[in-house]
Order: sequence, then C-alpha cells, then structure tokens
Amino acid sequence: MTHPLALGHNVEKEAAVVIRPAPNNVAKYPGGSIYSSVSELARFAVAMLNGGRLEGRQALPASVVEELPKPQVYLPGEERAFYGYGLLGFESGGVKTVSHGGVSSGYGSTIMFAPEHKFAVIVLTNRNGATLPRTRQRAMQLALPLKPDPAEQPRPQPASAEEMSRYTGKYAHAPQTWEVFVKDGKLFMRQEGKESELTKLGPARFGYERGEVLFVPDERGAVQHIFMGLYAARRAP
Repeated sequence: MTHPLALGHNVEKEAAVVIRPAPNNVAKYPGGSIYSSVSELARFAVAMLNGGRLEGRQALPASVVEELPKPQVYLPGEERAFYGYGLLGFESGGVKTVSHGGVSSGYGSTIMFAPEHKFAVIVLTNRNGATLPRTRQRAMQLALPLKPDPAEQPRPQPASAEEMSRYTGKYAHAPQTWEVFVKDGKLFMRQEGKESELTKLGPARFGYERGEVLFVPDERGAVQHIFMGLYAARRAP
C-alpha cells in the first residue's frame, strides 16, 4: 500500500526511512486498528462530544457515546485513573479527560477528549512509535483551563538490595519482554536490547526515560506483574 496514505517511517542513523513493505497483518484486526485521517477522526470527535449527533442527525447511538467512557476498571498506581471501553480516563491539570492512543510499525496516534469542555485533540504521525505528547499537551494548555503542574515532583529515593531483588526477573506480554536486573548496585530494565536505569519514586514505583513502572504484587505480596501505562506484563516462572 503506497497511496493514498502517509507512508510510515523509521529513523535509522538520523535519517527517515520508509518502512517497506507497509504492514497489514490481518491477525491484528480483532484488536482494533483502522486506517483513517485527521478529518475523519475530527468528525468522530464532534459526534462523541455531542451525544452522537453530527450535522443534524444521529450518527452514533447516544447509548454508545454514554457507555464508552464509563469506568470499567480502575488502574493500579494512578489515583482514580480508569479504563472504559477502549478509552483511558484520568485528570490532566484538573480537567477530566478520556483518550486512546496507539502505535504500529511506522505510525503513532492519540485522540483525547475533554467532554465537559466540548474539546478534543487528535495527533497522527507517520514516524515509528511517535505520538507527540508535548504537542498534545500544548494544544490542551491553549484551549483548556489546566491547572499548573505541582512544583513538587517525586524525588528519587534509595532502594535497598533486598527490595531490588524482589523485582528482578523477566516479564512478558507476548511478543514483548522486559528484563529487570541489578547492575553496579542499581536497578535496570532491558527492553528491545536497550538498558534503562530505574529510579525509585515511591513504594514499588520507579521512573525511567520512557515513563514509569509499577511493580504489582499478588495477594501473598510476591511481585507478579509490572504495569506501564496501559501495558501489563506477567513475571515469567
């Protein structure tokens, strides 16, 4: 597929390279994935923010618009963050939002709604894994009454050798794997061949260059999962 769509790119040795062949794996269809444009998604957003109505007619059932953003499960590690039917809900600067984002080979996307303010922002990219979070946040700052981020950010905390040993091991969410290990008295995570140091921010909560990792114990207190945004991975036996 080369037309009419923006070709997906990867950056190799500081140069943008078109990914060929363009992936179109039908095995992923049950999990979602659509080919769309900003214009099409903007019409969808207008309908979502107006009870399903678009251009004077009911384009989406009102019940669908009502049910999609309702909390179905609350997420560990985030205060009142939840997942609905395909939409992640959380507060950004005191404003309630629901959103969905994703990446595929050569592409990245995010659509975020602030329903109480009749606002949405859509970001589509044709670079591998790029979702431009700072661009999205800037658009929200221009249009919404966001409260400033707290001046106090979580400060790194020391982690004991005993604590770090509780987290070491391999975690899998097929086909991806993450390996947590100790090197030179520090905790690291290896993903896709790249090593990143994990810095303790709170109980079982660590930060690294791609975001945050939460180690989730079972009912006996043994760590069995890691949680990163909407990704969870199970510890290998």
